[in-house]
Amino acid sequence: MQFEDFDIEQLNLDNVDDFSLLIVKYFCGKQFNPEKIDESNRNLLKKIISDLGSNYLNYEQFNEILLLFNQDRISEDFFNYLFTGGKITLDILKKGIVNFRGFSFLNFGNIKFAYKKLSKMKAFEIEKMLGNYTISSTSLENDYRKRPNPIISIETIKKENTWYLGYISSTLIKKESKLLEDSLKECEDPERFEPFSNILQKMDIEIQENREMGNHNTKAYLIWDYIDVYIATSMRKNCDFEETFEIIQKIFSDKRIKELNIRYFDPTQSYCKLIRDKGLIEGLMLKRATCTIYMVQESDTFGKDSELASTLAQKKLVIAFIPNYEEDELIMKLNKYPLDYIRERILIFKAEDYFNDSEILNKLDTDLFKLNEFLDKFIKEYDEYRLNQQFFLWNEKEEKFKEQNPNFKKVCKVLAIYTKNFWNKRAKTLKESHPLGMQIDLNSGVANGVLVVRDINTCVKILRGILTNSLEFEIKHYDEGYTGLIERYSGSVYRLITDNELLTNSFWNFFFKI
Repeated sequence: MQFEDFDIEQLNLDNVDDFSLLIVKYFCGKQFNPEKIDESNRNLLKKIISDLGSNYLNYEQFNEILLLFNQDRISEDFFNYLFTGGKITLDILKKGIVNFRGFSFLNFGNIKFAYKKLSKMKAFEIEKMLGNYTISSTSLENDYRKRPNPIISIETIKKENTWYLGYISSTLIKKESKLLEDSLKECEDPERFEPFSNILQKMDIEIQENREMGNHNTKAYLIWDYIDVYIATSMRKNCDFEETFEIIQKIFSDKRIKELNIRYFDPTQSYCKLIRDKGLIEGLMLKRATCTIYMVQESDTFGKDSELASTLAQKKLVIAFIPNYEEDELIMKLNKYPLDYIRERILIFKAEDYFNDSEILNKLDTDLFKLNEFLDKFIKEYDEYRLNQQFFLWNEKEEKFKEQNPNFKKVCKVLAIYTKNFWNKRAKTLKESHPLGMQIDLNSGVANGVLVVRDINTCVKILRGILTNSLEFEIKHYDEGYTGLIERYSGSVYRLITDNELLTNSFWNFFFKI
């Protein structure tokens, strides 16, 4: 892990006040006013600082400085852990304290508490307390590369078939089969339904074949020695499954991840017949995984949000992936999505008054009334089509409607613009103000945050950083009243310490007592 602290970097350690702040406030975690240093101690500190300009500071001398500030002494093992080599310059002093603060954010959520806990420990106790954070990136990378191949490998289910693993797919196929059966009884020309009948028969065979593969994959996930990454998602329609499949493939086929022999639970490749068992399986995967990738989609579910909160409450990292497609790319995707999805998104945006955005309306060169009128006209056309064509799975009919409807392409453009804006707002909300964006680890009391990413490259960088202890953080104080540990690439608050003294005192007095 790498840490930066701009406030500490700006300190001039030739200055008594700045030197005092570094030791008492930033290292020991105490409230401190340098103006209260008496003249005698100030003169002593001036001499110490002057001598340090050309000398090293050793363990004994550092403890003498702590006592001069009325702070507790530290163990020699703790000193050596912070300042490798045992002798430190002023620059090394800064760096060591920045690293200590970074690890304090990661493990304790309170600098003063971390100082009291770690300062008296032996080396083995410190390593045990800090856990995996003490393992070097090189060591972790070597461990990943040395892993043996699993005894059971995943049978890859094609993107277009992943939808068969969803519980809704079989229900819809059965529903459409019954509807076809009823239609054939009343139809004077049954041959016109023959193409769709063949489609349903093929689907019935494919759903069984792909669910067998999904069952096989689930067994593999259950017996694998390693599960490094869990993917939390909510998938209903085939477009949900296919988009999730694409994103997962791009992340884990990236050379930076693939070379580590990472094992991950892929929900687009797993099937379990019993819903209750599925919940237990996913709960186990969530517990075993080092981190979770939370797929932020058009709508979230209780299950997916629970997985987010559960991961954070275990003090594990969550990467929230929110798509950031270019407008043209999004239009192309929407063109391929099912018509009922298009209709659903229009109605949801209308219900939430989402179309009433003056900036976007100006871009479209229209007003809200005209836009609603246009969208209502399309929905009416779609509803009329659906009266004559009741089969949602007859894709050829849907494609024909898309080609013949003069408004469909414009509808996709409108939805692309508003969807992009919708995702931008969701990213901002999750990053800055979402109630699930920060959760308390029930064991340590650490406030744990979500890392929001918008593209595959950033996601891969952060995921590799998580797995190899090579994340980069900035410790930053905010005027709103807290200090955050900010992940470099996402700019997200990963850890948080409040400035509220009453809250801090109450929290740490009661948290471990209850």
